[in-house]
Amino acid sequence: MFNVISGDTISLNGVVYKLEGIKAPNSRQKCKKGSLPWLCGAAAKQLLSQTIHGITLTCRIKREGSVRCDIQGHDLANIIAKAGWAVPTTKEHFLKEAELYARKNGLGLWTEKK
Repeated sequence: MFNVISGDTISLNGVVYKLEGIKAPNSRQKCKKGSLPWLCGAAAKQLLSQTIHGITLTCRIKREGSVRCDIQGHDLANIIAKAGWAVPTTKEHFLKEAELYARKNGLGLWTEKK
């Protein structure tokens, strides 16, 4: 069973893995809505936890400490980016599209500032 460390980091049997292709806020990071701080890192971690809870992940090690995981045929990094809780770190088209979708729809990190 995977443990969630942050919105883009999981561990299995004590080995820590970053989801390849995205960067989410760290679990204690704060963001601002207008002038009010909020715990965006905790929210990103919660989304990843809820997304993988009770689900079988299929992960492939891409390079040391980095993995690509699928949930029922869907790329986990893409799911997190499309929900608005991470930004792409690669030029992969599908991740860029996921970020644009989240921004356009005001999801996750892109919620309307108040």
